[in-house]
Amino acid sequence: MRKFYKTKFIITVLSETPIQDIGLDHLYNEVTHGDCVLQKMDSREQIVSGKIMAKELFKAGSEPGFFRLDKDGKEMIIQTNPETKL
Repeated sequence: MRKFYKTKFIITVLSETPIQDIGLDHLYNEVTHGDCVLQKMDSREQIVSGKIMAKELFKAGSEPGFFRLDKDGKEMIIQTNPETKL
């Protein structure tokens, strides 16, 4: 049975001004070349079912087919043509 993982990263940044909702690339630039200091980074990983992963993919703006799941989180069966060599 396949496993799916959901990992949350918690980043603590020190700055003199509030940090708005910025992308990871911008945050990286701020803590390596800018006016912010990365104080701490933690991560929390959990194993989730296919059903939960399908819901999480929709929430992330993706779709379950990304991990070869249907909308209910069940494994999609991909049929191949035996005459086609990959």
